[in-house]
Amino acid sequence: MNHPGIEPNIDSRSGMNVLDWAISAENCETVKAVLESHKFIRDPSGKEVSSVQLAISRGNPEVLKTLINEKMLRVNEIFENEITPLHLASIYDSVAIVEYLCQQSDVNVNSIDAGGRTPLHHAASEGFLEIVKILIKIPGIQLDIEDMDYVFFYIL
Repeated sequence: MNHPGIEPNIDSRSGMNVLDWAISAENCETVKAVLESHKFIRDPSGKEVSSVQLAISRGNPEVLKTLINEKMLRVNEIFENEITPLHLASIYDSVAIVEYLCQQSDVNVNSIDAGGRTPLHHAASEGFLEIVKILIKIPGIQLDIEDMDYVFFYIL
């Protein structure tokens, strides 16, 4: 990937770049190679995002596991609007990713995004019951955090 002239941000006709293809194919070795040469990769919409955000939005838990295990990305990395990987997994109903993240000793299950919402708020508001069940079993989860609309988790 460090070869002169190689540009991983160039999109194909389908609008996908090298990292998109590697994530879609769950090709962890290619993902690692791209990340070693570029911290941020442009997604097809033109917005710069971390590869972990792409992996979660595409529902590829193996790629996310590789990125975190290789210490290329942090479990509690903060993205735009102060969302974390656990927020994203809760928003996208990615049960396998939520399970993996919740097994990490340093995951912050009570992290609050720019809207004052926790991953539990997102899962509950979308009706993702399986994720809600996983999150409420995590030691230290706070069920009484209010979001900016003064809504707290009350569906038990």
